[in-house]
Amino acid sequence: MKKLLLVLLCSSLLVSSFTACSKDKKKDTKEDTTTVTETTVPETEAPEEEPILTDPTPFYGCWKYTNRDEWIAIYENGIYEVYEPMDSIIINREFVATEDGIHLPEQEGITLYFDEEGVLRSDIGDEFVEGESIFYTMYISNNFDTAEAE
Repeated sequence: MKKLLLVLLCSSLLVSSFTACSKDKKKDTKEDTTTVTETTVPETEAPEEEPILTDPTPFYGCWKYTNRDEWIAIYENGIYEVYEPMDSIIINREFVATEDGIHLPEQEGITLYFDEEGVLRSDIGDEFVEGESIFYTMYISNNFDTAEAE
């Protein structure tokens, strides 16, 4: 009797598993009625290239205006100072390297650059020569690495 019950129970389980499988097949055989639409992907703009900043190294040193009696000292630590003839500092601020040269925001907002002939010029027409003065050798050379912005 136990064997008979065991066979009936196993057969009923076997029949129910086939029934469950056949239900899944019926679900899979339904037709897909969804409509596929084409979408266009918007064109992405190419990322802007970073501007190539001017190397400030050639600007380091003391430069004398050719049209007035002032000097600009440009230091390696990112500071520039403007001097009058009696060693008085007019401006002591940071400069900014740009793609066009170095920008002196507190000095009339000028940008310094070297022209094709290697002459230091400003974008407002000033021309500079290297400072070869007693002022330069006595004062600037002693303070070249110690200048700090106010």
